[in-house]
Amino acid sequence: MHARFWIAAAAIGSLTAGAAAQTQTIRYDFTTTPLAVFNFEFTADYLFPIEATEVTATRLHIEFQTNTFAGEYDAANMGLYFQAPVQDPSHPTGLATVPVLGSDLGFSGNGVFTADVDLPALNGMVIPALPGDTAFLYGITYFHGPHLTNPDDFTPMGGQHLNSYLEVDYIPAPATAAVPLVAFAALRRRRR
Repeated sequence: MHARFWIAAAAIGSLTAGAAAQTQTIRYDFTTTPLAVFNFEFTADYLFPIEATEVTATRLHIEFQTNTFAGEYDAANMGLYFQAPVQDPSHPTGLATVPVLGSDLGFSGNGVFTADVDLPALNGMVIPALPGDTAFLYGITYFHGPHLTNPDDFTPMGGQHLNSYLEVDYIPAPATAAVPLVAFAALRRRRR
């Protein structure tokens, strides 16, 4: 009986270790077009795999330039809104969402601004796919930040992302949780 237990434990350990080795990363590059051409708001939808997955890390890298053909733009007003295909029952959409403002990152004034930020609120289990789904959408909205607190502020966006991107790490959804129970039940039956 002890030998069977150790064999089952070793098999479970190797299945769990194998899942950790399958981390994949998707990179979503931001538009480098000056944001003034989009006026007040612009949403870009990026494809995300439809597989049953868990997002384990989300990283934002921003390189934002405030001066473009449209003039100067205060970097504090840069706004981004992320909507991931990740479950969040506390949000009205049921999806994980995070706004990020230039002022949140300490940006202010004119020039080129850089930041690297972890966004753990966008991590978690990906929503279940419906029959016929071929991909999920990962939404990134660019907007004039003050509109978030003042809905009457429709000032056009400004500035330009030079080399900004979002990286999302994901793994297959944990399916190994049932394996220990199955192994335990099999060992339990043989004892009888």
